[in-house]
Parts: sequence; structure tokens; C-alpha cells
Amino acid sequence: MFDFSLLGIQCGSCRMIVDVGANEGQFLFPALEYFQPHRSISIEMLDDLASKLRTDPRLGPGGQHIVLCCAVGHRTEFKPCFRSVFSQASSLLRINPLASEWYDMDLQQFPYGEVPVRTLDDICAEYQVDQIDVLKIDVQGYERQVIRGAERILRHTANIIVEVDFVPVYEGQALFDEIQSELRTRGFRMKCYLSEYRSKTADLLHADALFQPSG
Repeated sequence: MFDFSLLGIQCGSCRMIVDVGANEGQFLFPALEYFQPHRSISIEMLDDLASKLRTDPRLGPGGQHIVLCCAVGHRTEFKPCFRSVFSQASSLLRINPLASEWYDMDLQQFPYGEVPVRTLDDICAEYQVDQIDVLKIDVQGYERQVIRGAERILRHTANIIVEVDFVPVYEGQALFDEIQSELRTRGFRMKCYLSEYRSKTADLLHADALFQPSG
């Protein structure tokens, strides 16, 4: 998992973590253990994975750690979901047929019905979130839409960890330069990569990038 010390957050001072694209909690549970936040919101569009997260005892009994079942984008709507045999590659976007070759694994998708899409601003307003210490975005090519639906809360966000692609894994997605531009115009600068994923031929496929406010 990531080196969370690079975020510069002292243990016990973290108030809110938001995990967009929680999957099975690969980021969530290490983050909860490290930061010990007062509250968290995890968002996962696959219903069975969201249900599994809700019942995980690591969330504790107090109700301060919330799990929502929906996708996140730039407007409220319903969209078709494409589930992958590798659940982490599920997306609102169709996968590039070359992706399985690039990653040397089966990433085939199949239709999984429609899912509700909400904006992060609306979710934060509903749950009275007025600031975010750590926002993680891992939505398989839909990152630009998440950012565009979070104009208000991004003005009150200290750290963004976003998965960025360097090759078009999903049809119509924004690649790294576009995501960096979206965040730069909103006052963020990239600090570092927290992880990288390369092909067998050492080509950089995707990374998890840490962005922080420029000021």
C-alpha cells in the first residue's frame, strides 16, 4: 500500500477520508488504520461489493464510517455499468480490447445493468462534509467526471490521491495530462507518484498520483 507519511498528516488529526471507487477496501482499511479519521465515506458502484464493505467489522459499530452504493460523476443520472471479470477494472466506460494484453490478465467486461450516478458535491452536502483531509479517486477512466462534479468540496480538500492512466485503457477517458490540467486549474499541484504499474516491457500504464493545493 501507499506510503501515507508522504501526505504529511499527523496521526489523530485526520477528520475525513472519502474513498471514491472503494472496491473491496484495498485503500480504505489501510487508510483507516493509519490515519484513524473521525469519519469516512466510501463509495462503490458494484452492489455486492458495497454490501460486503458495509458489514465489515473493521468499520466499527459507531456509524461514523459510511458506505454508499453508487457511481460518482459530473451530474446526477443513471448510466450503464460494465463489470469486469477482474472487479477492479469495472467501469462506466467500455474497456479497450488491448487492455488485457497490456496488463497480461483477463479484463473482459460484461454489462451489469444501470447504476445511479451522483456528484461528490451532492454527497458531501447530504452528509454534511465541509472538508476532506484525504480524497482517493479510483474510478477506471471516469476521474475527470468525478473532478468536475466536485467543484465546491475540492476547495476544501487537502490531499487527492487519483489513479491516472498513461494509455487509453477505457474508451473516451482522460489521460494523465488532462487530469493534471483539470486539477491544476482548481489550484492543485502534483507532489509525487505513490505507486506505478508497468507492463512487462516496462511501459508506464498507470500510477496513483498525490495532488495537494498549490498554495
